[in-house]
Amino acid sequence: MLSWYSQHPENTNPYTLYAPLWHSSLGVTGMCQYTPSKLQYSHAFLLQLRLCQAACVRPADLIFIPDVTDNTPGLTINSEMNFPHAPSMGPTICHGLGLSSVYQHVLPGLGQPEVTTLHSEAGATVDYIFYTPRRDPPSGDPKGLTGYLSLLSEADLWSMAGLPNQHFPSDHLSLLARFKAW
Repeated sequence: MLSWYSQHPENTNPYTLYAPLWHSSLGVTGMCQYTPSKLQYSHAFLLQLRLCQAACVRPADLIFIPDVTDNTPGLTINSEMNFPHAPSMGPTICHGLGLSSVYQHVLPGLGQPEVTTLHSEAGATVDYIFYTPRRDPPSGDPKGLTGYLSLLSEADLWSMAGLPNQHFPSDHLSLLARFKAW
C-alpha cells in the first residue's frame, strides 16, 4: 500500500493503492530502482497484449536497425511467468532517498486523515510535497521546513459540498510549504 494508510489498517478508504503499481516488465523494483535489461518481445507475447494483427506484421520496407527492428525471436511470456530480471515487488514501494513528507497525513489534534482530493464517493491523499531534511543544521537555525498550508478532513470538505466548490475551484486542494535555506 501507499501513503500513511499503509501503517493504519483502521483506514476505511476503499481507494487505497496496492503494489505492484507497475508491471514487472518495466524493470522498476519495489525500491524504485530501474533495472536495465534488454528484452525482446515475441509475436506471441504481443498478441497477449491484444494488439491488432497488423501491429505484429513487419513492413517489407522497414529499415534494419540491430536490436530495434531486427526480426530475431524474442522471449515468449505467458501469464504464469515472471520476467527473470525483475525482482518481485512486495506489498509496499519505497526508496532510499531519505525524503520526508511535509504533511503528516493526520490532522494534528484530531487524529483524522487529511485529504488532498475528494470525489463523489471518498477523499484521499494523492498529492505530496517531499523534501530532504538537513541532518546537521547550523546551530541556532531551524530545520528546513518552516511552515505549510493546512489541509482539511473529508468531513470538512463534505460540509462545503465536496470538491470543487465556491471556495476551492479544483478537485484537489493546494499544497504549499515554506523552507529555510542554509
